[in-house]
Amino acid sequence: MKKTLLFILLLLLIVTRLSSQITKITHKTVTLVEQRSIKLNGGGRAAFGGKSRTCIEIDLPKNTIEWYYCYTTSANENETSNLNLAVQLTSLLFPITAILGSSGITQQLLSSIKIPAGSHVLDVYLIGGQYVNSFLNKTNFNYEVGGSVENTTQCTNMIQNHNSGTWYLALRNPSSLYAVNIKIEVVAIVEELE
Repeated sequence: MKKTLLFILLLLLIVTRLSSQITKITHKTVTLVEQRSIKLNGGGRAAFGGKSRTCIEIDLPKNTIEWYYCYTTSANENETSNLNLAVQLTSLLFPITAILGSSGITQQLLSSIKIPAGSHVLDVYLIGGQYVNSFLNKTNFNYEVGGSVENTTQCTNMIQNHNSGTWYLALRNPSSLYAVNIKIEVVAIVEELE
């Protein structure tokens, strides 16, 4: 009888220890750059004191699975359009994580993110910190093709291969004459263990 009782107590202890070690993996969105408005002059105006290029620093949090940026462009500085990237990603992420246990958002779901239509083209390059000065000084620089876009008026881009460290979004107005107003937002999806 004592051996049976001891065995049951030992079994309960083992089961309790095993269940306390089970972790739950969750995913959450982290806003890295809240919606920001930026104005870039055309190249001709930039020669007289304006700027046609700028860089946005992106410090990725620990356990980033993937991250996203979106932007739209306009001629009017005061145009009131909201990107709401973090809200849209959160609404897409919750059902995927709860049902499928997916590590992120698929390309198919990414296309369901709605951003306002743009009107002026913009180039965005994903670059490492060592190329920031080269980009700003209009000399040769290297960029990551997968995270970059050229001649687009609006865009939502998912970056999965560069999940740690510090990166930069290098923005360039390719027009020599016209200024472009940009609204941009950057959000990461981070994995957490509970």
